Order: sequence, then C-alpha cells, then structure tokens
Amino acid sequence: MENSKNTLKNTSLINYLKPTGKFFTLHTMSSRFQKHLFICNNKRTEDDPRGSCSLRGSDDLLDYAKKRIYELGLKGMVRVNKAGCLDACAYGPTMVIYPDDVWYSPKTKEDIEEIITNHIQNNRTVSRLIIEFNKNH
Repeated sequence: MENSKNTLKNTSLINYLKPTGKFFTLHTMSSRFQKHLFICNNKRTEDDPRGSCSLRGSDDLLDYAKKRIYELGLKGMVRVNKAGCLDACAYGPTMVIYPDDVWYSPKTKEDIEEIITNHIQNNRTVSRLIIEFNKNH
C-alpha cells in the first residue's frame, strides 16, 4: 500500500474531486496554488461604452486582496494576480477564482473580504456577488 501512496503523490496527472459548497471541483494534485484569484485591472478611456475595471476601482481591490491573503498567512497557498481584460466589462470590477471557475463582481473592500472569508477560507461561494453569464451566447 505504501508504494501506491508514493505513486499517487508523485504522479502529476492524478486528479481528485474536492467538495466546494454544493459542487465538486476537479483539482490536480500538482497544482501550485489551492486557489488562484485574477482581478481585472484593464484601463480604457473614460468615454469607452464598455467601461473599465480599473476606472471602477479594481486596482484598490487588487491591492486589498493581496494584503489580506498575506495577513491571513495564505501566501503560497493562494495567489492573487492582476489580469488584463477578462471580457466581462459590463460587470466590472471583475474577478475569477480558479480552479473553481467562479466569477465575481466585487465593488468594495467589504466584498473582497466576504469572498476571502467565505470562498477562499471556507469553500462557500458568495452568491450575491457571482456573475451569472448567459450560457446561450
């Protein structure tokens, strides 16, 4: 049995299901981070009809998320990155958390705090902030 444990531990192609709220998420055992947050900080001109996440405050939200992950001792397990356009401008600021593939539209530091507390620390999505994309288009 010990041999099979070592084989599983050292095989990067092995996947497993991990419960995340009401859903199960496929994780790769060799993932570098347990969660990876991407926060759009794309900046367009003020007259662009799509708007831009940066002009809606995403830079401050990104800085706050990075600070909180560090303060909570989650650095190394959770990564926060700035992202270019995530093509969800109408919902901005926009963030996505992988490997869960959950998209959020946080507007305040309090929203970021709620996402970190619920989703990152307790694997519970924050339904009021989830972006519901129209899957038919």
